[in-house]
Amino acid sequence: MKLPEGIAPYLGIIAPIVAFSVIGTAILTHPWFSFRQNALSDLGNPDVEMNWIFNSGLILGGLLGLLFAMDLIGRVSGAERFGAVILALAMVSLVMIGVFPEGSSLHFPSAISFYLLSAAAMTVFGAIWTLSSAERWLGVLSLILVIAGITIATIPDWDGIAIPETAGAVIIFIWVYMLIWQTYPSLSG
Repeated sequence: MKLPEGIAPYLGIIAPIVAFSVIGTAILTHPWFSFRQNALSDLGNPDVEMNWIFNSGLILGGLLGLLFAMDLIGRVSGAERFGAVILALAMVSLVMIGVFPEGSSLHFPSAISFYLLSAAAMTVFGAIWTLSSAERWLGVLSLILVIAGITIATIPDWDGIAIPETAGAVIIFIWVYMLIWQTYPSLSG
């Protein structure tokens, strides 16, 4: 499927806005939810009333991100294309988190795949940019974001995992904005 010219970066920009807005709405409609005690996916559990809010937000955000990543695959070359394919797979995993909600056998593999594939895409682009004198600062920042995400995820003192999940998602989507800024120069100036 070919997108109209110039729409893909805007899909990449709105994908996290949609996902975070819908997750926020799901949190607001479930007053029992606690960042310290729960996982974000508790909001999408089939036993939870209005679970469709959370799950549909992940599916929609992931589909928008996938359309962006598919355009990116055609826009970049070499090792960056490999990174873009990994990003596309991460977006498929995000969709799958919503399709297979908490409690289903494919939920955990989908969730962990989203974070691991996103970190892998960030690492690929970060390494490429670090080796380029023009994008070195973006590469270093990308690699710092990966390290920060891994560090937050491995802190063992979380009662629930919503805090590291949210921090990881924010890191990924900040990086996606960096990627858009770098890859679509018409948007940055």
